[in-house]
Amino acid sequence: MAKQDQAAQKVRLINIYIMGKHYQVPEGLTILTALEYCGYRMIRGCGCRAGFCGAC
Repeated sequence: MAKQDQAAQKVRLINIYIMGKHYQVPEGLTILTALEYCGYRMIRGCGCRAGFCGAC
């Protein structure tokens, strides 16, 4: 089995709902990263990725 296949099997997906729609995302993502993983675009200021902007 290839290394990529082994790594893919170890990723645990969790269920989330965004505006009533069901998605499965890898466990351990931040809320912002999970939204982007599901295809949502989040445009914010420079503090979002560092956790200090406070908008959310």
